[in-house]
Amino acid sequence: MTSTLDIGHATPSTTLTVRADDAAAYARATHDDNPRYADGTIAPPMFGTVLGGRAVVMLYCAIFPDFPNVSMIHLVSDLHFHQPLVPGTQVVTWARTLGLTATPRGGLLHFVVHLTDEGGRPVLDWYSSVMLPERRDIRTGGELLPDARPPQSPRRGVLARRVVMLPGDQPQQYAAVSGDYQRLHFDDNVARAAGLEKAVVQGACTLAICAAIATDVAAGSDPTRLARVVGRFAHPVYPESRLVVEVSEPVEGTDPAVHSVRATRNGRPVVRGGRVDVRP
Repeated sequence: MTSTLDIGHATPSTTLTVRADDAAAYARATHDDNPRYADGTIAPPMFGTVLGGRAVVMLYCAIFPDFPNVSMIHLVSDLHFHQPLVPGTQVVTWARTLGLTATPRGGLLHFVVHLTDEGGRPVLDWYSSVMLPERRDIRTGGELLPDARPPQSPRRGVLARRVVMLPGDQPQQYAAVSGDYQRLHFDDNVARAAGLEKAVVQGACTLAICAAIATDVAAGSDPTRLARVVGRFAHPVYPESRLVVEVSEPVEGTDPAVHSVRATRNGRPVVRGGRVDVRP
């Protein structure tokens, strides 16, 4: 198998409607009880990954003829939120490949997804890297993701610590609202072939749970204040897990305020090097 990746390949743009019912269902599936999502006032910021996911699938189909029969493990997401997602409005989305990195475990694919409003004003820029464990023939080239490391500072105290119990059907719940039915989330044999213990929870679901908690404790439950969410996935999360999410006090002198985010499962880090930027 050889790589057919065209670095810089961009998908056609797609116009989608932000639907209140879909946004509310997404909030429920990601353990987010913010009442503004339930009453249709606003959509969760991370719901933009569902809308942008349409462009991601188009990108995968264009560059990988064997999609969807190729495993893709979520490693990094860096999301920049420019304006809220408002139910009843429309957004335009497209995706572009940035580059590849060869590693002993497989290829890393780096890409960016854009969402704008109908006037062309940015809504979301979503940078991501995924591991392709079956693609060991890929050559390094193109761009890497932008630097997402939080500013260097003394270790900050914990602002809040929350525990979320993930049900056994968490992958099914998230797939129903996101369309992410990749087989390694449902088939233990496929997951083990990709180097995992068993079927795993979607990385975007784990990050959405972290973002929901951070919005609650660091942004006063106001999703319009969320400016950026970054997550690096250190280890997988499995159904029926006890997920512990910690949000730090803000880094001194940052504007927007930068908070570190960390998530663990059974004491083992699953999201590390995470950050959430919150507007005043």
